[in-house]
Amino acid sequence: MTPNIDCKEVSRLLSAGMDNTMPVAERARLRHHLVLCDACRNVNDQFDLLRRAIRQIGRNEPPPQ
Repeated sequence: MTPNIDCKEVSRLLSAGMDNTMPVAERARLRHHLVLCDACRNVNDQFDLLRRAIRQIGRNEPPPQ
């Protein structure tokens, strides 16, 4: 396992993280990359917003702003 990951790998890891299947070491590498990369951090924020919105749909509440 390499200490640095690229943005393409981050995309894969973000998807894996949605399923909670990411090993601790990979999660640490992902978090390190997100600290350094604005673009990937924005993608992660968008994933988070979508997850919250989908949860709200099931509750018949307005999505988060």
